[in-house]
Amino acid sequence: MRAGAGLQQAAAARSFNRELVLILAQSNRVLDARLFLGNLAKLGMEHVLVLGDTKETCGLVASFVPHVGCAWDTVPIPTLTTTLRAWNVR
Repeated sequence: MRAGAGLQQAAAARSFNRELVLILAQSNRVLDARLFLGNLAKLGMEHVLVLGDTKETCGLVASFVPHVGCAWDTVPIPTLTTTLRAWNVR
């Protein structure tokens, strides 16, 4: 997806009361994203847009959470530190 109008349209399509949960997903961390998206769904928070690192990552996300929007870009996603990674999977 190109920045600008495309991203604005995706955000508008997924938002609820102008609120949007934006998460990052990397191909090597898709299971963490799946866990996080499942937890959000249990809380009733389905106004989510996933930013993936590749088209394939978005395909994996869509395979287990088809109602969540996903877009990918070539901008590098920062690698999580061990501390932050532990916080995300707690």
